[in-house]
Amino acid sequence: MNWARGRQRSISKLVAFTPEEWAEIQETYELWARGRGAGGSFSAFAREIMTNGSVKVIEPTWDPELTLRQLRPIGVNVNQIARRVNADDTASMAAVAELRAEMNDLIDTVGRMCSEYRVTVREA
Repeated sequence: MNWARGRQRSISKLVAFTPEEWAEIQETYELWARGRGAGGSFSAFAREIMTNGSVKVIEPTWDPELTLRQLRPIGVNVNQIARRVNADDTASMAAVAELRAEMNDLIDTVGRMCSEYRVTVREA
């Protein structure tokens, strides 16, 4: 059976690299793939480089996913504290409600930042 039969891409080429070249290519590929998520195969990367001649790499100054991972436990802790305080009735409901509102505002703001980050990466 012929390997190329029935394939959309029926031409395959072997390319050889030095270890130094491969390290540089792999670093660029990993940056490219990070922006594409799960759909970023090396074959797609190589086709884009060879047909379009360039890859846009965006280096954000902050990692929104890391920020969210750090904020979530804080929100959980605040909610646990608020429940205990409410159960013991040692704080006013207004103070607890204000704290929850501030946390929700913070989470919404970071969520918007993450959405904007994802859009920027997709458009690049």
